[in-house]
Amino acid sequence: RAYLTAVASLARARWTTFNVPLMAAGATLMALVAWAHARGLARALRGGIDALGLVLLAFECVAHASCLISNSLVVAEGEALRVLCVVGALSLLRRALRLRESVLATLGVLVCCSAMAASAFADDGAAARQLMRDADGQGEDDLNGELVLTYLSAVVLALCAAPVLVRAMGSLPKGTRKGGTHQDDWFHVVRLCFALTIITWGELDLNASGALASWLSAAGANDGTAAAVHAILRTALPRLALAAPLVVLAWAGVLRLAGVRGVGNASFGALIVGPLLLLLLGRTASAPMLFLLGALACLLWYARAACEGGAAPEASMILAVLLWQRACALFFFATGHRCVPSALQYGASFVGFDTFDFVRCGAALAGNTYAHAILGAAALPAFASAACGDSSSAVAATAADTTSISSGPHEDKHESCESARQSNRPDTYARMVARTGLAYTFAPSLNLAVTLAFTLAERRHLMMWALFAPKLMYDALALLVGAGAAAMACGAAVTLRSM
Repeated sequence: RAYLTAVASLARARWTTFNVPLMAAGATLMALVAWAHARGLARALRGGIDALGLVLLAFECVAHASCLISNSLVVAEGEALRVLCVVGALSLLRRALRLRESVLATLGVLVCCSAMAASAFADDGAAARQLMRDADGQGEDDLNGELVLTYLSAVVLALCAAPVLVRAMGSLPKGTRKGGTHQDDWFHVVRLCFALTIITWGELDLNASGALASWLSAAGANDGTAAAVHAILRTALPRLALAAPLVVLAWAGVLRLAGVRGVGNASFGALIVGPLLLLLLGRTASAPMLFLLGALACLLWYARAACEGGAAPEASMILAVLLWQRACALFFFATGHRCVPSALQYGASFVGFDTFDFVRCGAALAGNTYAHAILGAAALPAFASAACGDSSSAVAATAADTTSISSGPHEDKHESCESARQSNRPDTYARMVARTGLAYTFAPSLNLAVTLAFTLAERRHLMMWALFAPKLMYDALALLVGAGAAAMACGAAVTLRSM
């Protein structure tokens, strides 16, 4: 006991060498960054503000601070994020009933069910990792199969609840939407559910590729080229060959469901980044990817339906982006990650390679750890496209309506045509894209400010280096990676739109 007391006293004396002024300056800087985000969003919401976004932000800030001071910091934040995602999905379900949007209601039920299942890793990370360490890899397969069955049950529940929701809403209004008729919308929902079901099997290993890799290794054991080909075939090709087409089709189906078409409008980067990140994340990430795709479809549909229903487009889009950022944060915990160094998935550094290279392996590990931030940023232009409306369909509708406008009774139609023209102007789209990036980085900057202030206040705590310092590092790097990816995605989308 005396020895432990002496060690604790020495540790406390050493920890007092923290650069307190520098940490105070950092906390002040992050508070100013969060304040700048708040001012920018307040200017964007002058035409109307959504109270749900403010409530969720306040709840998230309180939950984040509570997780920092709790005894189960590693697991508590995943639980709080699950509650946030479920609350947001239930709110969208209520709004769908108000807007008489049966498709949005069905997607809301799907997100509610899948959000509960997406935190299976976050509930008991130790038990999940123990299953993954079982002999012959059987534990990982069993765990992934359990998650797949959970998500399949969520999809079936959503499809079974759809007729009940439609019957409760009564008859849907007739006519067409920007994305086609309501029958077309339901066809896209069914296609999306099938895509989400198929993608769960996208990470199965191919026995044929394993046999080919063994044959190449035996044929040229001393050849470096054969060894490299063997590593790629053994670790990368089975995943990429099956996962890449399925992920691309699923992302394309989500964007098409939301009425987003074209390379300039859609988040084309997600079609490229998604398969690569799923390749690094491994087989256990295929099931949480269902939740992420379902949340994206639900939020894009809400942004489109709210704007078509007469709501303020910027307020609806910003709320959708805030909920999307929470879903991406839950994806971080659902893929088995934690804000501690011991939870780093070092196996991702050697996907496709058997040798160590600092730059290559570091980039792969960073992509595995912060895949949620990169995927979330890659989908941001789709929210701006859903809020502005599809350019090709809107321009065609505008041209068709212009020919039928004369005077008097067609005054409302003329106003809608003018609003369609305004929403498809390049500067309007660029402003929408910029505000999606602002809304996407607002919550991480607010969380980093809270973490900095807490770390500064508890710099002499016994668990400083075990929990609080790694949490600060994870929050800072997540904000850096997310902001950089958002800047690249938004800049590329604006450039492609103006071409």
